[in-house]
Amino acid sequence: MPPFWRHANVRMRNTVLTPKHFTKPSGTMLVSYGVPLQRLPTAVLSVSVHGKVYGRAFIGSDPNLKRLRAWAPTYRRESWFRALADHGVSDLSFAEQLSGIFLVERRERHVLFCDTENSLTNLRKDYQLALVTNGAPDLQREKIQGANLTQFFDTILISGEVGIGKPDCRIFELALDALGALPSETVMIGDSLTRDILGAQRAGLKGIWLNRSGSDDSVNSVVPDAQVTSFRQINEILLILAEAKRM
Repeated sequence: MPPFWRHANVRMRNTVLTPKHFTKPSGTMLVSYGVPLQRLPTAVLSVSVHGKVYGRAFIGSDPNLKRLRAWAPTYRRESWFRALADHGVSDLSFAEQLSGIFLVERRERHVLFCDTENSLTNLRKDYQLALVTNGAPDLQREKIQGANLTQFFDTILISGEVGIGKPDCRIFELALDALGALPSETVMIGDSLTRDILGAQRAGLKGIWLNRSGSDDSVNSVVPDAQVTSFRQINEILLILAEAKRM
């Protein structure tokens, strides 16, 4: 057992699961409409970055989920309509068709970052792991199962299931309770300074910022306890933080 740390909380999107996907059937139809192939990814990515465009049904009795159920179909159609319009295609029925195909195609593409599986496998040997994510329960569970992430985590907390979301301290406290852990022996790993790092620090945890893009966020008032650009660096950082805490 590596020294000091016993537990780690992990964020899902942009930390272990990449949001970048490409839908081939949609692309084929776009090309048939005369859209230049080299411009195709722009049209696709302009809508695929929003998780709400492929939510299954936003299942649940919560009033917010009910509103999302009513809103999502129009949002998906309009997103595709605007993306097509950017490429000179104005066809609402075609946008509706793409919206339906996108739902099917997107659900088959829950792609992990290349460093995710090995890193989680290694971390799991020495630490208890919790996944803490914001979002609608059915949507997040679909992504977790589709990416085969369940096997790595001792507990999984989804804001839509527990009624609390990051950066609220209480969702981190729920994770600690589920792990039987203390804040002083637990770290949070995430890509959002305000939701993941600040929320965790307020709950008494250390926060490791996974800054995959290497962006300079010096204007942000949140100061992480450590920063990495790859999940592969996490084990080394945990040892460094543990050593610093002993001093």
